[in-house]
Amino acid sequence: ERLGSFLCSLVEGLICTTWLLISPPFPDYDIQTEPGKMILMCNEGSIVAFYSVIGYMGLLSAFSFIVAFLARRLPDSFNEAQLITFSMLVFCSVWVSFIPAY
Repeated sequence: ERLGSFLCSLVEGLICTTWLLISPPFPDYDIQTEPGKMILMCNEGSIVAFYSVIGYMGLLSAFSFIVAFLARRLPDSFNEAQLITFSMLVFCSVWVSFIPAY
């Protein structure tokens, strides 16, 4: 259990470290959208790396939700599984709403 959590965190750390070493995000200025105004934006650097991080986190959250959903019918000594299921449902719904908003 702890080894799995450690490995998942290690993989995410490696993905993020690789992204930051190869092509880190940087401030970008947009002066063409509104004449006379300078808009400061965050340029993600590598789009592939950015979506790899987002996709991996989404994959982990979906997997956690499925495991929590399957564990919700365990005996009462595991009653926190229902709360974890609700928590993961909220987390996944935030992810689903983030994708089109971004």
